[in-house]
Amino acid sequence: MEDLSRRDFVKAALCAAAASGLAARPMRADAQDQQQMLRLLFGYPAGGVGDVICRGLAGKLTGSYAKTVIVDNRPGAAGKLVIDVLKSSPPDGSTLLISPSSVLAMYPHVYAKLPYDPFSDLVPVSNVCEFVHALAVGPGVPESVKNLSDFIGWCKENPKQANVANPGEGSLPHFLTLMLSKAIGVPLQAVAYRGSSPAVNDLVGGQVTAMMASEGSFATFTKGGKVRLLATSGPARSRFSPNVQTFAEQGAKGIVISEWIALFAPAKTPPAVVERASQAARAGLAQHDLAEQYGSFAVVPAPSTPSELAAKLRADSDFWGPTIRATGFTPLS
Repeated sequence: MEDLSRRDFVKAALCAAAASGLAARPMRADAQDQQQMLRLLFGYPAGGVGDVICRGLAGKLTGSYAKTVIVDNRPGAAGKLVIDVLKSSPPDGSTLLISPSSVLAMYPHVYAKLPYDPFSDLVPVSNVCEFVHALAVGPGVPESVKNLSDFIGWCKENPKQANVANPGEGSLPHFLTLMLSKAIGVPLQAVAYRGSSPAVNDLVGGQVTAMMASEGSFATFTKGGKVRLLATSGPARSRFSPNVQTFAEQGAKGIVISEWIALFAPAKTPPAVVERASQAARAGLAQHDLAEQYGSFAVVPAPSTPSELAAKLRADSDFWGPTIRATGFTPLS
């Protein structure tokens, strides 16, 4: 997921600490079943929205699934390297992975070769949360541009300025931009950054005119009026931006996409261990204080059973294969 600004990171850290300290313990494993320690692997640096999500869940799993839970940040290769760590971990429930859906459902169609197979190297445990993406514009676009139709008209009149930033090449927002360009029949230049924070900074500074990223990436700046959301990618309007129409409402019917983050175990983890971890995660994610914490970043808890997560992963992979090919994207090496 995208990076936070320094101010948002401090806020997130405080929220995470509070959630961990105040977390109720709705489910305690029997002494013989409870893990001594759980290592939660996450393939991105500390301080991002995804890291806050990990630490919030870690607080809920402490005492219910394991006596001690640590978040092990292993950044590198856009979230791919951490899966090697999971693959080499013992399949005993002591190590789990939290990963965005794009790493597992999209990357097999984005990269020419991957060192992992999401269907044979990982075991689904539970979905964790969902969020939508948004198209936003900054001061480089006139205030008269208030919706997607206005933006299309402005891009036609200013083709050299029709650039849309995204958090990275091959990311879900990158493909949303390509899909939008095709849907509206207007060339949009996708500008890839290394993470969301530098892209948002350039959007606010007017160096780039528009940006596609998770809705929560813009929260600080939409409140201050420096950034305007023109559309969101969900099947219905976001509860966090109820006055912003979806892409589908504004004529881009094919853009109905949410992203999710989920919990996985190494291959060959016993079903009983997987189910125990899933139950603990689902119980923690159902708590109100965690929903409030996630909501600060426009993220919604969305727990699932292992079989529901497996079906979700398969459906997303089946969707993204032909969708990515239809954009004309050349797989990355």
